Amino acid sequence: MSEMSLNPEVVNALKASHPRIFSISFEEKVKLTVFWTAGIAFVLYALWTLGFFDFAMIYAGLQKLGKVIAFMLPPAHNGWLPEFMEGIAETL
Repeated sequence: MSEMSLNPEVVNALKASHPRIFSISFEEKVKLTVFWTAGIAFVLYALWTLGFFDFAMIYAGLQKLGKVIAFMLPPAHNGWLPEFMEGIAETL
């Protein structure tokens, strides 16, 4: 299999043979930027409206998760803590 090195001559030849690939107009850049910004803004707005960013609820949920993990551990692990933690990780 032959190796093709990427040198300035090869890059210039590719740019000359495929100019549309290597150049994007300012108008197209603006359109893409506006499109992606609007899309991300819409997704964030939808998540906010549906309550995905209720940090008090997230904090309360993490506290409950900590309690569930504590229930999964025995009161005395007697040196078996790594095995218990591996089992918890597999469960979660």
